[in-house]
Amino acid sequence: MILRVANQKFIEQTGYSLSNIKGVTTIDTEGYNVRSKVMEGSQIYINAFGTVEQENIDASPLFNVSTSTDNPMFFIAKRGSASRIEIADMFIQELHNNNIETYQINGSEYDPNGINNAIGNLGETTITSPLIAFFERCFE
Repeated sequence: MILRVANQKFIEQTGYSLSNIKGVTTIDTEGYNVRSKVMEGSQIYINAFGTVEQENIDASPLFNVSTSTDNPMFFIAKRGSASRIEIADMFIQELHNNNIETYQINGSEYDPNGINNAIGNLGETTITSPLIAFFERCFE
């Protein structure tokens, strides 16, 4: 979903526009720069996206942030290693550079499954409370 929103040509193929989307959440991802992952030799990215440079760039949300004024808000839950946090921060900066309202949390206290499982847990405040606030903001 993030790519459909970041790269406007994909959403336009569905007959919708960015103005139809109120908010986008990404939970614990490092796929903001597909080209970089392919160049590093990540087999999972090569299998999914191939090695054609332009196709990798087209598949990279980092390089496809829309300059439209109809962009939805973003909620980004980042976690993990310094390099995972860094790529999330690069994407967040690109969103900010394009005046896109962005909310972020660092859920590094969780492992990959834990951050997803924590969402909605009673009393959980690292991700659940900020995510609820984000959704409320989306539907004001």
